[in-house]
Amino acid sequence: MNTNKKIGRWKASRILLSKSWEIFRNQKNLLMFPLWSFLTSLVALVVIGLLTLIATIGTGFLTTFSEIANLESVSNFPLFIGGIITAIVLQMIATYFNAGIIQSTNEYLSGKMPSNKESLNAIKRKQGVIFGWAAINASIGIILRQISERSRLLGRLVSTLIGAAWSIATYFILPILVLEDSGIKSSAKKSTQLIHKTWGEAFLANIGVGLAMIGFALLGFIPFILAIISGNGILITTAGIFLFLYMTFVSLVSSVLNTIIKVILYRYASDMLLPEAIDTQVIGSIFKNNK
Repeated sequence: MNTNKKIGRWKASRILLSKSWEIFRNQKNLLMFPLWSFLTSLVALVVIGLLTLIATIGTGFLTTFSEIANLESVSNFPLFIGGIITAIVLQMIATYFNAGIIQSTNEYLSGKMPSNKESLNAIKRKQGVIFGWAAINASIGIILRQISERSRLLGRLVSTLIGAAWSIATYFILPILVLEDSGIKSSAKKSTQLIHKTWGEAFLANIGVGLAMIGFALLGFIPFILAIISGNGILITTAGIFLFLYMTFVSLVSSVLNTIIKVILYRYASDMLLPEAIDTQVIGSIFKNNK
C-alpha cells in the first residue's frame, strides 16, 4: 500500500474490521469464550435468583409479626441486594472470559496459536485484579443506573454522559490489566493516556462492527417475517427459535470482533509490534495523530 496515500478513517475502520474478521476465522475457538460466558451467566442467574427468592420468603416470615408498614421495605431488601449481587457477578463473568479473548488474541498477534485452556491458565495469576476491576465497573454502572432511575430528564442526561465518559476513559483498561503487570489504578491512568493519545477515534472501528452486526441481524428476521406471513404455527415457532439462536450467534461474534479490534488498537497505541498482515497505516488513519 502506498504509504503517502491518505486513508479516510471510515475506510480504515472497514479495513480494520476486515482484518479482525480474518483473525477470527483463523481463531474460531475464540467464539467459545463468549459462549461460556453466556452459559455461566445463565447458571449464575438461576442460582442467585433461587437464593434471592428463598431470602425474600424468609424475610416475609420474619416480618409476619412486625408492623405492616415495615413489611414491604423489609421484604424488598433481599431483592435489592440480589440485584446488586447479580450485576456484579455477571460483570465478573463477562470480564473474565473477555480477558481470555484478549490473552488469546495477543498471543495470536505475537505469532502463537494458544488453546482456550492455555489462555485461561495464563490469566489465572491476574484473576484478583480482573475480578476487582469487574466489581468496580459493575458498581459504577449500578450507581449511574440508580441516578438515572431516580432522577428526571437532567439526571438521566448527566448519568448518561458520565457513563459514556467512564466507558471511554476505561476503554483499554482490561487489555492493560491482562497483558501488563499493572494494578487497577495504574491501568486506569494508562488507559486514559492511550485514549488521549488516540483522541477516541478508535471507536470508529467499533461503530463499524456495530453497523455490520446490525446488517447481519436484520437478515435473521427475514425467515421469521415470511413465517408470520404464511400463518403456519409450526413455521412461526421454528423461525422464532432460529431467530433466537441466530441473534445469539451474531451477538457472540460481535463481542469477539470488538475485543480483537481493541487488542489491535491497544498494541498499536502502546507501540507494540503488529503482524505484517495488519497495515499500521490503516490503524494510523483511525487516529488523529497518525504515526
